[in-house]
Amino acid sequence: MTNSAKILLICHLTDSKCNGQVAKTLDTYNYLKEKGYEVDILNYGEFNAFQKILCSRKIVKRYDRVVLMPGGRKALFYYSNLLLRLKKKNVHYVAIGGWVLSLLNNKKYKNQFEKLKKFKGIYLQNKVTQNRFIEEGFDNTFFVSNFSSKTPISQRQFDLKNQEYDKIDSFNFCFFARVERTKGVLLACDAINQICQKYKDLNVSLDIYGEIKDKSLENELNQICKNNHAISVKGILGGDDVIKQLSTYYCMLFPTFYRGEGTPHSVMESFMAGLPVIASNWAYNSEIVDDNKTGLLFELNTNELFEKIEWAINNPIKIKEFSKNCFAKSKEFNKEKSLEPLIKYLE
Repeated sequence: MTNSAKILLICHLTDSKCNGQVAKTLDTYNYLKEKGYEVDILNYGEFNAFQKILCSRKIVKRYDRVVLMPGGRKALFYYSNLLLRLKKKNVHYVAIGGWVLSLLNNKKYKNQFEKLKKFKGIYLQNKVTQNRFIEEGFDNTFFVSNFSSKTPISQRQFDLKNQEYDKIDSFNFCFFARVERTKGVLLACDAINQICQKYKDLNVSLDIYGEIKDKSLENELNQICKNNHAISVKGILGGDDVIKQLSTYYCMLFPTFYRGEGTPHSVMESFMAGLPVIASNWAYNSEIVDDNKTGLLFELNTNELFEKIEWAINNPIKIKEFSKNCFAKSKEFNKEKSLEPLIKYLE
C-alpha cells in the first residue's frame, strides 16, 4: 500500500545512542513507512536559529499532512505557530516524555496551548496528561501508550529464565538508562553499597548500562567501582541483544527524578525481558510499574530503595511472580495498537 500524500515529520534527532525521544521518533517514522506512507523528516536540530526561520517555512509549505514530535517547549510553540499561520489543518502533535504537562499547568503558556485545539490530533502517552488536557477543553486528544520496536524474549527463553528463580544463588541487578545524576544512578550505587555491607556473604552485583556524557559523573562512578567491585559500568547496551541481556538480571533499578520523565523505554524493554523493575514513585512511573505486581515503587528522599532491594533479595518467589506479570504486560507495548489512533486520523 502507498498513500498518495506525503507526510512531513518534524522532530529533533540527536546522535545519542540511549535517548527515548530519538527511539520513539524513529520507531514512529519506521511504522508510518511500513503502513505505506511516504515520510520526509525535518530535523530542526540540524538548523541554527536563522536557518530554522528561513528553511522551515519553505519546507513546511510543501506538505498537507504534518506529524510534530518536538523535543521541547521552544520547538513545540515555534512549529505550532508556523503551521497555524500556514493554515495547515492535518496536523498531529505526538508528545514525547512528560514535560508537556508542566507547560500546560503554567498559566503563561495558556494562549499558546489554546492554539493546539486547532490541531487534528494530540497524542499523549499517559492518562494523567490526557485528563488534564480534557479538563482544559481539548476534544482532540488521544491516549497513545509508548511502545518499543524491540522483540520480547521468546516463551522458551522466558521459561528458562523463570526456572532460575528456584535455584537462585546470586542477585544481579542492573541500571539501564541514560547515565545521568537525575536518572538516579548514584542512588542505585548507594543502595547496592548498603546491601553489600549488610549482606557480606551474599553474591550481589549492579551492572550500569547507558551513555555517559558527564565526565565528572563518569569519574565518580569509576571511583565507586574501585571501592566496590560488585558495581560495574558496562557501557551502552544496544542492538538486537538488548532484551536477551536484560533477561539475565534479577531486577532493574530505576531511581529516576528526571523532570522530563514520561513512559521510559528502559522500563518497557525490561518488561519484554521478564525483568521486574524497582522504580521511584516519580512522574508517571506508577502508570507503567504496578507496585507489588510488576515491580516495586519507592519514595525518593528516604531509605526505601535499600529496603525494596532487601525485600526483593529475601523474596525470590514473589520476584518470580513479578517476572511473569512483566512478561504478560509487555504485550501492551505494541506499536500497531499504540499508533492506531494516529494512523486513523492521518487519513
